[in-house]
Order: sequence, then structure tokens, then C-alpha cells
Amino acid sequence: MKTYTIYNAREYYLETTKLVAATNRGDRVGLISMTFWPDEPLINTLFRELTNAAKRGVTIDLAIDAFSLMM
Repeated sequence: MKTYTIYNAREYYLETTKLVAATNRGDRVGLISMTFWPDEPLINTLFRELTNAAKRGVTIDLAIDAFSLMM
């Protein structure tokens, strides 16, 4: 039987940040988002962790809706 976890926005960013922090060289992280505002505290923490992971040799793939970048 499969189980699923449903997160609210805060829980999602905290859990995602924790998972990214646990990655090692050679791992791969894929993140797809409709919005990504690095000035928001939880997203900023995730972004810093993604940057740290990339420096450790983790492959980071981001797909962000261009609408966010045009705002």
C-alpha cells in the first residue's frame, strides 16, 4: 500500500530544505515551482541549501514559471 504525505506551504519548504541538506556528492535534486521568491524567509533558506548542495557536487535542476521572474 502506498502512503502519501500532504504538507502545507511551511511544512513543504521545511521538509524540502531538510531533504536537500541531506544530499551528497552525485545526488540529484529536481525542483519544479510555479513561484519562487528568494526574499521570502523559508524560500531563502531553501535556496541557500540548494546552493550549498551544488557546492558539494549535487546536481540541482530548477524549473520555475517565468511569470515569477517577470514580476
